[in-house]
Amino acid sequence: MTADIEKEWEAGNLVPPAVNIFDTGEEYVLKAHMPGVKKSNLDVKFADGELILYGRVTDESVNPDAFVHREIEPGNYYRVFKMSDDVDATKITAKLEDGVLILKLPRYEQLKPREIPIEVV
Repeated sequence: MTADIEKEWEAGNLVPPAVNIFDTGEEYVLKAHMPGVKKSNLDVKFADGELILYGRVTDESVNPDAFVHREIEPGNYYRVFKMSDDVDATKITAKLEDGVLILKLPRYEQLKPREIPIEVV
């Protein structure tokens, strides 16, 4: 964790995004809900077997003094996942769609389940 992120964490300005992870057999798919995060404010890193998600929310369209009632506090997203050794980090893909970050984490080819053909003699 960088010093800046650590300060944000200690100040209570970071929230973990809600995440679903599923296994297709070929790859893991991770969907992280990060509403308000734009692509330019999103960092996804894979280092030392960890997947790190960090998204900054900026809403400059509303003057903070103009709120009459406010329940949605701005907060940045941060989450770290320890990844399995079978993930091929060189082939991870990511896309941001309607506030949902979708990561595809493929398995190494040699570790994917495969069916063995049976020869009839």
